[in-house]
Amino acid sequence: MRKLTINLNAIVHNLDVMRARASQVMVCGVVKANAYGHGAVQVAKTLERAGVDYLGVADISEGLTLREAGISLPILAWLHDPAETFVSALTEQIELGIANTEQLQRILGAAAITGRVPKLHLKIDTGLGRNGSSAAEWPELLAAVKSAGAAVEVVGIFSHLSSTSREDDLAQLAKFDTAVAAVGLTRSYQTALFPLKCSSIWSRGKFFSTNAPSRYCLLIAIVQILDLNLCLQISNQEAAT
Repeated sequence: MRKLTINLNAIVHNLDVMRARASQVMVCGVVKANAYGHGAVQVAKTLERAGVDYLGVADISEGLTLREAGISLPILAWLHDPAETFVSALTEQIELGIANTEQLQRILGAAAITGRVPKLHLKIDTGLGRNGSSAAEWPELLAAVKSAGAAVEVVGIFSHLSSTSREDDLAQLAKFDTAVAAVGLTRSYQTALFPLKCSSIWSRGKFFSTNAPSRYCLLIAIVQILDLNLCLQISNQEAAT
C-alpha cells in the first residue's frame, strides 16, 4: 500500500520563495483538481493563513467545496459547463472567468435571480488554445460587458501562458498587452515574472476608463524554480494482513 505525505509547511515555503522573486504582486493560489492531488481544502486553508489574495479553481463545484469548508477568500473559477446557470456561484460570491457573450448572458440571468452583482475576469486566448476569447471575438465581448453597465463588475483580465520558452511567453504577452490596451490600460510587468515560469498572467484594475491603474499578478500553479521544497512524498508500505 502506498502512503502520500503532504508537507503543508513546504507549500508555505514555496509561496514565500515565489513572493520574494516577484515582489509587490497579488497572488492567486490555484487549487484546482484537488490542489493537484495535495488536498484542496487543506492546501486552500494553508494558503489562506499564509495571506494569499485569491484562490483559483477550475470550475464552480470546486469553489463551492471550498466555501462549504468555511474558506472566505475571493475565489476565481473559469471553466464552465455549457448548462451552468451560475446561480450558486453568485450566491456564494465566486468570481467568474468568462470567454464569450453567451456566458455573459447566462451570468446576467443569474444576477437577476440572485440580486448580486457578478465579479468577472475576462479571459483572452493568447495562443495556448485552452479556453478564452479569440482576438476576433474580444471586441464583441468587451462591448457586451460595457453594455451591461453596473449589472456586472469587471475586476480582471487574464490569459494562460504555455511556458514552453521565454520567446513563446513574450509573444503571448504581446497579445495580452493588445487585449488589455483595448480597455485603456498598459502593462507594468515585474521582471521576476520569467524566472518563475508562471502559468498564467492576470491584470486587475478599474476597467473601461483611461489612465486607470492596473496591477499584474501571478496565478501560481505548477512552477519550475530553484529553492522550492518537495510538498508530496510517496512511500511504499506493506498492506496489513
